[in-house]
Amino acid sequence: MKLDFTRHNQVLIIKYHKNLQIEALMERSSDKERSIKYTLSNIKVLNKKLKIDGKIMAYCRTCKNLDIKPNSIISAKITVFPLPKKVYPTGYDVQNKYRFQGFSGFAFVNEIKPLKEKSSENLTTIATKVRMFFLKKLNKNAENNNIDTQAVAITEAIFFGEWSRVSNKTNDDLRKVGLSHIVTISGMHVSIIALICYAVLFRVFALSKFIRLHFSIKKISLLCALVFSFLYLMIAGMPIPGLRSFIMILFATVVFIINAKPKLFASILFAGFCLLVLFPHELFFASFQLSFLAVLYFAIIVDESWKIKNFLMRYFVSIVKSSLIITIITFPVVVYHFGGISVVGPFANILAIPLFTFVIMPAGVGYFLLTITPFENSFICNIFAKVMFQTIEGMLGGSEFLSSFDYSFLALKDLPLTAVLLILTGVLVLFLIQSLLKVVGLLLAAVGIGIFIFSYTPDVVANYDSIVFREEGRYYIIGKKNDDFARAIWRSKLGIKKDFLDGEKFCDDDGICLTKKVTYLKKNAKVKKVDPMKCTDILVSHVKFEQVEELGCEYKVVVTQAALNQLPYFVLKYSEVEKP
Repeated sequence: MKLDFTRHNQVLIIKYHKNLQIEALMERSSDKERSIKYTLSNIKVLNKKLKIDGKIMAYCRTCKNLDIKPNSIISAKITVFPLPKKVYPTGYDVQNKYRFQGFSGFAFVNEIKPLKEKSSENLTTIATKVRMFFLKKLNKNAENNNIDTQAVAITEAIFFGEWSRVSNKTNDDLRKVGLSHIVTISGMHVSIIALICYAVLFRVFALSKFIRLHFSIKKISLLCALVFSFLYLMIAGMPIPGLRSFIMILFATVVFIINAKPKLFASILFAGFCLLVLFPHELFFASFQLSFLAVLYFAIIVDESWKIKNFLMRYFVSIVKSSLIITIITFPVVVYHFGGISVVGPFANILAIPLFTFVIMPAGVGYFLLTITPFENSFICNIFAKVMFQTIEGMLGGSEFLSSFDYSFLALKDLPLTAVLLILTGVLVLFLIQSLLKVVGLLLAAVGIGIFIFSYTPDVVANYDSIVFREEGRYYIIGKKNDDFARAIWRSKLGIKKDFLDGEKFCDDDGICLTKKVTYLKKNAKVKKVDPMKCTDILVSHVKFEQVEELGCEYKVVVTQAALNQLPYFVLKYSEVEKP
């Protein structure tokens, strides 16, 4: 992630623009399942009076065979469209996430060609080229050895933060079994890499008598591990959880060098302060919240498993305790952002974390380091690759197996923000306070759970593409049918495991859909008078307000296309309309 302090001020694209001829700087590209994704900046529109302030994320389905290097000036013909809005009140805020990262909109590429490679480079573009170098090496090895494509995609995600080729099914399987945090670059990745680097360099430096006599091997090894960790983060795109871990390691290194007494809680607060100064918007996203809640556990809980003398037993006990307690602490945040909780997650992590820590990461680091040496095709490099790929394939197979069970993942109804804060505060109080005041934590958590249990589920949910409504206790959908992302969010927020029923049965040939409570007009509806006996209290439409008046009904609630363009969603409960 580039530190661009002007990225919040760009003007967003607010409507579609077709066939724009542009020249731009292509910062980076990634290979998705069905397309190539380009990040374009410094955009000049040549055939229209349109100024694009920020970056554009552009997708091309016909560019698989093009080799356009990062930091190149390109010419392209694109169709630009706005950043997607939320599809649900507490849904994933795509628009704000990309806006804070400097994007003004998305685009589809119709034509693209390189004009020249920019001569000047910075650390970010160099890191991008290094990442592309390793990705090409990885894919060539996988192709020669017939490695499963999803195992390769997960390897790209684990080591380089490249999620573009991870399929939706694989992503869903990992989420259902609670292993997404292993695949996403986090503090665990950075810590393991720093530890590997420190251990190797410590033994290398120890071989030199001169270094042992004149320098502190521990301090030199720590500083080198710190530099290596930072370079790795640059190559991986500066993910926020990884950056948080790096700042904590930096803090710990400085404390150690000046011979001060290290304080874990202080390092966590320092890392959080630094991150929020650089990226204040991250406070509102799940990645930041979950990673900090997880590390806070280690700071506020005194883990006495270190008293166990047997190393394997000590490690097993600490993994079990950490997995279960972190699941409890992060529960309200997970449910709030993702609409459900993995039942098998704590148990899957007990098996997956040791494999990741002691097998996948060491083998992967060894493999990628050997690929830049004359020993790239050596026996040991091939062994590292085989161990890494086979372990990842086993993890994917296990995830697919566990996620196939009906109750591996529980979809829960929408968790109100008030309930999230109360439950989270209550759980933290339980862990922080060692007296009878723990009862306060129990009460807060109980109140939060009560608010969740007794909070109502909406009867009507609509956005600019679709409408979901309850009819006789079952939910139906009318509108865009192939938007799996929106439908998945809506199902999770409404607490529905199965898909919505087809609401088209309520619609006639003219595009007018009538239920007992709701009238819905499709975008191309042929407006006509409605039977007065069939008039409802609620109308949701994707047409102009003038056409609504032609129906001849009086509505207590009217939501038109203009309203849905301004608001990303509309939520309603029938009882709110029936009140006098």
